[in-house]
Amino acid sequence: MKMLNSVDDKMTIFYSRRTGEIKAYTTGITDFGYFGEDAEDMKVIYSCKVVDLDNYVLENIAHFKVEGDRIKLKDDVDLGKYL
Repeated sequence: MKMLNSVDDKMTIFYSRRTGEIKAYTTGITDFGYFGEDAEDMKVIYSCKVVDLDNYVLENIAHFKVEGDRIKLKDDVDLGKYL
């Protein structure tokens, strides 16, 4: 039986504090140690959040950003071609 909310069910998003642009991500729960000796520098510009794993977001990461406490589709994405 698989436990709900295990590390396998999470992803960590690193994003710009100013713009919300996603700059890096990992599956599972990660902290700024992911960036090794650059961790302290990255903390100045970026923030991170752990959320439930969403494979659609991971496969289309360039189309998403962090806004407030949510991962949202960017406004400039034109999906008209696919509707």
